[in-house]
Amino acid sequence: MVAIARSFGAARVAARGFTNAARQPTPNTLYAVLGFAFAEATGLFALMMSFLLLYVA
Repeated sequence: MVAIARSFGAARVAARGFTNAARQPTPNTLYAVLGFAFAEATGLFALMMSFLLLYVA
């Protein structure tokens, strides 16, 4: 369930980045990279917590 939400989040970040790049073509990729990294980090954190709950609890 979290993986599905994570993929939608990553797709939304990419789509927003493309939209902003089309509006203002100055190279401002830092925000896109940070947003995508945050979307990936939340999914990895959820995976880590699920393994922690599966094997420890």
